[in-house]
Amino acid sequence: MKKAFLLLALFIFLNNYLFSQEIKLELVKYVDYLKLQNTNAKDYIINLWKKYDVVILCERNHGEMTQYDLIYEIVKSDYFVNNVGNIFTEVGTVSKQNDVLQFITTKYPNRNIKEKKLLELYRNIQWPCWEKSNLYFFLNNLNTLNYKLNNEKKVRLFVSGEKDPVPGTINTKENYKTFLDNNKLDRDSLMAGNIIKVFDSIIYSNSLRKKCLVIMNYRHAFSKPINSEIDNRFNITNVGTILFEHYEGKTANVYLNSLAPTPLICDENKNVIFQDNVQTAIQSGKWDASFKIIKKENLGFDFQNNPFGNDSLDIWIRSKQYKYKDVFTGFVFYLPLEKHFEAFGIPHYLNDGFEDELYKRLKIFQEVYGGNEVYKNKLKADYKFSKSKYDEIKEIKIKINKWITTN
Repeated sequence: MKKAFLLLALFIFLNNYLFSQEIKLELVKYVDYLKLQNTNAKDYIINLWKKYDVVILCERNHGEMTQYDLIYEIVKSDYFVNNVGNIFTEVGTVSKQNDVLQFITTKYPNRNIKEKKLLELYRNIQWPCWEKSNLYFFLNNLNTLNYKLNNEKKVRLFVSGEKDPVPGTINTKENYKTFLDNNKLDRDSLMAGNIIKVFDSIIYSNSLRKKCLVIMNYRHAFSKPINSEIDNRFNITNVGTILFEHYEGKTANVYLNSLAPTPLICDENKNVIFQDNVQTAIQSGKWDASFKIIKKENLGFDFQNNPFGNDSLDIWIRSKQYKYKDVFTGFVFYLPLEKHFEAFGIPHYLNDGFEDELYKRLKIFQEVYGGNEVYKNKLKADYKFSKSKYDEIKEIKIKINKWITTN
């Protein structure tokens, strides 16, 4: 009896110690809610297709790798293969759509030929280039998956980005400016139109799979038009908004745990449309701290009727227009921020004379949009495969941990 009492006392002490945080009252509502959640990220997203036809995933930083581990786990699941089967991405030009489908559905005789074909595709998947590594490996994985599937079960990926210049037509900045002038369209409307055109054709076909996953980065995944009080732009169109309207009642979108921008710019030398903001933890670290306290790294849930959904949409710093529940159906927490990593560069990317072609493209792009000078002798170092944590991860961890510092 005495032993049981001591164990109970120890349990109460440890429990009180764990939850006696310096700012406990501000976290309690989040922690209490999370204690009741037990659906992992993969199952949460898969379950959405049992209610909706279109599920939009709000991608983290374009180069983050672990998010594509989750996406591939979803895509290779029996449910996705049998009932969904279609993926749409923001990245990639529609000019290469046939090449993408051909690569992911072809059975190559050996790995060397497969890698050569993938490299040829990736060098041209988006002009002037796309150096993020995750899509390269994702395409490779899709080919491996499809190798095991019969034709009607193969997973298909459709790129939705703008048309690229016809190969060989862009040799000067004047050529490129002419191309841009002749193709001035709202990017979100264009991408949404490309998705709708293809997905509608699937819906009205005899295909047994009439659902899809859409992968969009940042505000492109928002379900509502957004304002920017900083530069007085209002009702900014998003791909998500258009899809929610076109497939009314049949569309959901999910925010994947990531970072929130600050007003600080981390690359002022770039043209303003390509600048990125210094990043920090969502809600000043409260969300991440709450997950850290309950020691859960893989959860998914709706934003309605919980404290997470009621918080302001701080991933959009340009206005305080919405709460998370206004813009997203649900939230997925897949791995804490310190376990995320970004990767850039592709193996053998600059071989076979592509170094000269890439230099020409980048030089023209820089002449039109400005930014840092392009140096050919630095390309091999710049485009070598490399992995890294978020630049601000040390400061972010300090911000998160301040919420769980004991008295």
